[in-house]
Amino acid sequence: MKDWVKASTQQRDKIKILFLGQCIAAGIEVGAQYSYPVLTTSLLQARFPQLKFEVDFKPLLHPTGLQSLMSASLGLKPDIIFLSLPAVFAALPYRVNSLYLVAPEVMNLARNFVRKIELTIGKNSKLLQSFKQKTVLMPTVAMPVVSLDEYERLTEEALLFCQQNSRCRLVLMGPGGFNEDTRDSNALTPELFRSLNDRILNLGKRCGVTVINANDLMQENDGSVFLRGNQRWSASGHQVMARELASVFTAEILSLQFSTVG
Repeated sequence: MKDWVKASTQQRDKIKILFLGQCIAAGIEVGAQYSYPVLTTSLLQARFPQLKFEVDFKPLLHPTGLQSLMSASLGLKPDIIFLSLPAVFAALPYRVNSLYLVAPEVMNLARNFVRKIELTIGKNSKLLQSFKQKTVLMPTVAMPVVSLDEYERLTEEALLFCQQNSRCRLVLMGPGGFNEDTRDSNALTPELFRSLNDRILNLGKRCGVTVINANDLMQENDGSVFLRGNQRWSASGHQVMARELASVFTAEILSLQFSTVG
């Protein structure tokens, strides 16, 4: 009995956080070291020096594959899942890896396999290029624009699946603010960003999930939070997001520290 009480009340010494979203989380165009997951981890480590943080990023290729991605992510037993839901899926058609949509865990294993080949024979090897061209692990399919209703439905199904199958904390984020200095596409508009953002905020309330309002947060800053000519965040934008995420994750971690371990 004493052993059970001790195990159930001891504090965690490690926190695993999964970032699910698009390649912006990997620091595209600013560098991985300046990406918001890396910056957030540094802020959390300073706040909780007694904890070890294990952080990973998994790409969200399309909302239709969101529940499969969530299922594969839960297999990694995260403490916190951060899900970023960009507006681009509701504006433009996408060509994606169809196998990743239904079995992301298989594709993650395949990527690890390809990386090992790269290390062994070199990234520019003709053998490696031939392998990439012929492999059956790279089928693609063109996905149409997702309506806001469908986007909301797919997201809600994935959230409920997670809540029914795991005790991990969920944090959502919608569009990351609209860069008024550019119009990448006539389909990408401030109105679309606001509409999707409102739906995600309401979905968070219905499901009892924390939502970061990045759309409004970025609009409160000047244009320096965006890269020139597109909707991606600059290094400054990643810093703004990292501070907000660190604040939200701190509350979740404190809650985890006082919950039952295991």
